Amino acid sequence: MPIAWDELTDARAADQWTIKNAAQRIDSLRSSPWEGYHRTRQGITAAMRRAVGLK
Repeated sequence: MPIAWDELTDARAADQWTIKNAAQRIDSLRSSPWEGYHRTRQGITAAMRRAVGLK
């Protein structure tokens, strides 16, 4: 479940959202929690690959 940085102080635990209450949470938000997700460019560096045993 994506949450905004400013929501972290109110979060009780990572598992507080379940399949039963996830839709209620999404419906209560003013905007999509996934807004901008697909536009975020990320990459895996060679050092990161080595750290997990990949070439």
